[in-house]
Amino acid sequence: MAWRSCFMKWTQINSINASSLCPKSTRLNIHPQQRCGFRKAERPSESKRGVQETEAEAGGHNHAVPPKPVPPLPPRRPHQLFRPLVFTVGFTGCSFGAAAILQYESVKSRVQLAIEEAKEEKRDTLLEGHNTTYWHNWWNQLSNFQKQVILLISAVDDFWSGLSEGQKTVTGLIALNTVVLCCWRVPAMQRFLVKYFTSNPASKTRCLPMVLSSFSHYSVIHMVVNMYVLWTFSSGIVSLLGREQFLALYLSGGVISTFVSYVFKTATGRLGPSLGAVVHWIWP
Repeated sequence: MAWRSCFMKWTQINSINASSLCPKSTRLNIHPQQRCGFRKAERPSESKRGVQETEAEAGGHNHAVPPKPVPPLPPRRPHQLFRPLVFTVGFTGCSFGAAAILQYESVKSRVQLAIEEAKEEKRDTLLEGHNTTYWHNWWNQLSNFQKQVILLISAVDDFWSGLSEGQKTVTGLIALNTVVLCCWRVPAMQRFLVKYFTSNPASKTRCLPMVLSSFSHYSVIHMVVNMYVLWTFSSGIVSLLGREQFLALYLSGGVISTFVSYVFKTATGRLGPSLGAVVHWIWP
């Protein structure tokens, strides 16, 4: 038993000396690929990588997300209102001045027409029997289609003659507004209409649209409401002012309302196009 104990002590001493003499760098290090059996190591996916990065950022920086910057308002330029102001004053004065001249010429021509009609009536009374026989024979020579066309034209003429002077004037305005409304439905013409038939103080053309925008309506309801209101009081105001002064008032009212809208937009910084005889906003 004594020799066995001596052998065990000798082996322990030799193992301790060997471990102390062998450096750590000479030890066998197993490569990671050897551990996984020389298989290609899996790379983390982009989604996992993004989640890890966001978690790392959230853990390292606990800052709140900064709010989005508010877009600044467009700069206010009151000097741009000088030309529209001059145009408004000049156009209003010229409109009423031209209306007064045209109204004088219209009254003069009406007096001359009344004198000529009185002379023709006296002449017709003398030739009444001969004219009746001539028109009766002419009517019998016409075909049925020609008679129907003549009856239709006479019905339209009777309807037009039954309208007052104010209603006739507003009918022309309604026709112009309807044509412009139909042009808004043509995509090729919308660029031209936005430039000349919408008023905007930030645009390069600011004076001419002040007049043309009075005839521009983008929606049918907008035009119907404006034209209905215009139709209701047209007879009274035309009989009071006359057709020429009424047209001058219509155009000058559109220009003045557009200039007021220019001032409001420039003061508030809410620049945008508008159109219609009554100011109507279109927000892009």
